[in-house]
Amino acid sequence: MCAPAAALAVTALSAAYGVYTTEKNAKNQAKALSVQAKKQQEQIYDQKSLQANTRMQQARAERARLKAASAESGLTGVSITDMLNDVDFKAGTDVAQIDRATADELDNSNSALQSAYNRIQQPDYLAAGLQIATAYARNASESNGGGSNATTDSDLYRGQSGYDYLKFTP
Repeated sequence: MCAPAAALAVTALSAAYGVYTTEKNAKNQAKALSVQAKKQQEQIYDQKSLQANTRMQQARAERARLKAASAESGLTGVSITDMLNDVDFKAGTDVAQIDRATADELDNSNSALQSAYNRIQQPDYLAAGLQIATAYARNASESNGGGSNATTDSDLYRGQSGYDYLKFTP
């Protein structure tokens, strides 16, 4: 009489511990993914910011070169203004492309992060409950003397999570 109750208690504790450890592991994995994603986003921002700053420095150097060349040659007016505006336009276009590339990389990073979150194994509360209920049903049938109500392996089927469940027969 005591052995079935002990078996039921062990099954219940085992199922509860399995849910607990799976939940704890899922939280730890999610936290690690979050830290990794933050570092990756910082790297993307730093890299793209460096590219944009480099491009703006190149544009400033080109503007300075054009201004010096126009001063030496005495060139003034619309033609030098057009060349300076062209340098600014090209630099602005390049920086806008860098910004779009940054947004694309961040989207890809976020998609990969979401995919990784989706792969984290979550606790299966239903399977644990069914495992406990099956153990209870076995315990109840054994305590009834094991007559016609006895649960046998043919009365069980294996679910997707690998646990045995009782077949329902009305």
